[in-house]
Amino acid sequence: MVTHTALKKVAIASLKSAWEEFEELGPLFLEDQFRHIVLNELHKNSSIGGKFTAGAKYPKIVLEFMWKSGGSKMDIAVLSISTKGKTSRYSYPKSNPQPLAIELKVKGAKAPIQSDINRVKGFLKPGGKSTFLNGMILVGCKTDYRPSPAMISSTSTGLLFGCVKDNGEPFVCWLNKPAVKAGKKKKKKKKKKKKKKKAGDANRKIPYLCKARWKSDGKVCQKECGGSRTSYCGYHTKPKNRK
Repeated sequence: MVTHTALKKVAIASLKSAWEEFEELGPLFLEDQFRHIVLNELHKNSSIGGKFTAGAKYPKIVLEFMWKSGGSKMDIAVLSISTKGKTSRYSYPKSNPQPLAIELKVKGAKAPIQSDINRVKGFLKPGGKSTFLNGMILVGCKTDYRPSPAMISSTSTGLLFGCVKDNGEPFVCWLNKPAVKAGKKKKKKKKKKKKKKKAGDANRKIPYLCKARWKSDGKVCQKECGGSRTSYCGYHTKPKNRK
């Protein structure tokens, strides 16, 4: 429904129009005007999902789409799945993500731009509050912000960043999508092997040796005491027979 080629075309066309407006209006160029430009490009590009006419069913373009409870919204969302009848309007099957999430900026401060990138990355995580297949972050003015080399992907990922370069031309690049974390596997505890008892072990008596010393030479007796737990054999149990 939303091709990567179409995303790039919409981004480049929107940034060109935004810079023309910015040059004309300066600080009077507002985010709502940039939003209108992006909406116009979405409507024109048939690869984004067709005609988004008023009253049409899905796909739909939604402004200020609520992506989380508490008033958290994204600038533009392209939806293919209805949220009608849901307690939370942003709730829908996470196994079938919505097509496109877009965040817009008309000021070049670095921190808010990075914040929007992180936000859109959050939308692309499977099973989140709002899950989308594709995302765009567009800055409709000149900015010193550039994604770090580690953030930029050499292939079309579906996560696109765009802004205006110093010469007024669009700068666009694909960003790496957040990696899907694999669940940790529980380590199986190794069961200790029980030693097999030999036949007769259970019935075998432990031999106890007599600890008494002979009076004649003082040597320890060490005769078996008949399997009892006494320290002396039958002869040495009498104190008079041991040293």
